[in-house]
Amino acid sequence: MSVVVTSWLGDPSEGFAPFGSTRPARCEYIDGAIVLEVAGVEVLSLEMWDDIDWLWPFVVQALDECKRLGVGERYFPSQPLLFRAEWLGSPGLVRISVAGGEIRNSVVGSGQEIYRAVGEAALDFYTHLRAHCSSDPADDEIVSIAASWLGEECTPYPGTSGRPRSSRNQGPDSASNL
Repeated sequence: MSVVVTSWLGDPSEGFAPFGSTRPARCEYIDGAIVLEVAGVEVLSLEMWDDIDWLWPFVVQALDECKRLGVGERYFPSQPLLFRAEWLGSPGLVRISVAGGEIRNSVVGSGQEIYRAVGEAALDFYTHLRAHCSSDPADDEIVSIAASWLGEECTPYPGTSGRPRSSRNQGPDSASNL
């Protein structure tokens, strides 16, 4: 199974370019998208563009909560799309889904492969972002979390054998999104 994660700069009206191939026009509210494909199925796509400098932390935070609690989710920064990651009963499998409006994307894949690919892509994003924009101390925690996923065995959350506890935030403008 293959997992491919890429960061894109731009929006539908201006077009998209791979994030590392061009410099952001500004360092806040950077229009862009994360594309996440697992076994040929796109769960995150260019159509789901948003403020990529906020979207990356939300994706990493949701996956981190999934790893620790069994489920993690965050709304996109500027639109009512919910990104959700959930450990499944089968060892090592993770379901990633995005839902909101007419969008209902879901895929199941190897947790180890998903975490490794997302970790590498997040580090790549922050490397390019820091080359052009000043570093935000809040990003250091996100980078540290993503780096921790490289080269390690991903094991299911350490919870009990019941349903995972929910980490649902209240919506796109929720304080728990910050």
